[in-house]
Amino acid sequence: MSENGGGTARRRRRGSATVAARTGVAPNSGDILWEIFLRLPPQPSSLPRVSLVCKRWRRLAADPEFLIRFRAHHRKAPLLGLFKEYGGWVSFTPVLGAPDRIPRRRFSMRIDYGGGAETHPFHGTLLGCRHGRVLAVDPRRREVLVCDPITGDQRRVALPPEFGTCGGAHGAVLCADGDEGHVHGGCHSSPFKVVLVQISFGPGHPPPFARVYSSETGVWSDPILAAEGSRGYVDLSRPSTLIGNSLYWWLHGSYLCNMEILEFDVGRQSLAVINSLPVGDTVKSKGCIQIIQPEDGRVGFAMLSYPSLEMWDLKDDCGGGVAAWVPRKTMNLDLVPNMRVTEASIVGYAEDDDAILIKFNNNIFIVQLESMQSRKLYDCFVRHQYHPFASFYSSGSAKRKA
Repeated sequence: MSENGGGTARRRRRGSATVAARTGVAPNSGDILWEIFLRLPPQPSSLPRVSLVCKRWRRLAADPEFLIRFRAHHRKAPLLGLFKEYGGWVSFTPVLGAPDRIPRRRFSMRIDYGGGAETHPFHGTLLGCRHGRVLAVDPRRREVLVCDPITGDQRRVALPPEFGTCGGAHGAVLCADGDEGHVHGGCHSSPFKVVLVQISFGPGHPPPFARVYSSETGVWSDPILAAEGSRGYVDLSRPSTLIGNSLYWWLHGSYLCNMEILEFDVGRQSLAVINSLPVGDTVKSKGCIQIIQPEDGRVGFAMLSYPSLEMWDLKDDCGGGVAAWVPRKTMNLDLVPNMRVTEASIVGYAEDDDAILIKFNNNIFIVQLESMQSRKLYDCFVRHQYHPFASFYSSGSAKRKA
């Protein structure tokens, strides 16, 4: 009888441990090691290094329930590097130092077209990175490619017929896991959505429309039309920005003063054009402006006229239920003191960090917009548009490349 009671107690304790791990409560309040491991930095080398100490540490660092809690504790995946496209070729540049630096070739975009062992370098259009996935378009095969660089998983989806080779269109990928407490960046097996938008600008052209692909159903939605047309065109080199449950793209007109923003609400499945942006003569080119997270409002944008960085927010109710752009703040940057400026442009935006990437002369800097702290990432002599890639990386989830 005592043995049966002990077995029941042990099973109860094991069940409690599993439930506790999912709810964020330590399975054993006396297990200090568990709590110490949770507080390790989320950088790629942290868990593999402690795994080398002994078998017990290795089991804990690889335990699926622990990894769920580890990601939940940190909430935000680290920035591993930047993807860029040059002449149709997509490449990865790591931004972390040793021992966290990810080799370039590990995240190379290679495609298996025939189902065999041989792969080929991907050649196409890079649209963006989000939630640990990369989105691109293969115009020759008329397919959308969704790639998880860490696991090597690839999904190819045929483009809807009205998108042709995706000319005049743009897109975005995002995780579709809506569970409470889900942390993006470690969701390698989670469902995803792809949003494609098509813009035809000018008199007599139809308004912008969007279609949404769900990996859960495997089908595209019906077209979703905007209520009004646009004066601008979408720039394929500028990725979307996710704010809350909405995606935003820049629409460029014939003049910078005609710039607009295309907004797609993923939850409501609605598309709208935001115009009347307060863009003046201080902005010299489209490379000096970037959609950003708002401090207090619906959407924000930053304008760079080095050394001045100006930020604005769109507030929905500024009296009488009218939306209006409100200045947030203006800051002076001093990335490299006493250096003559030959070029200063915004070349990317890290959503989770609320940080812009600035090409300053032949250097790439990242600037966090709340603290205004900056650091140099690396040297760069050619201007590209960069797509920040953030994800939780561990040796257990990574696909080894030959």
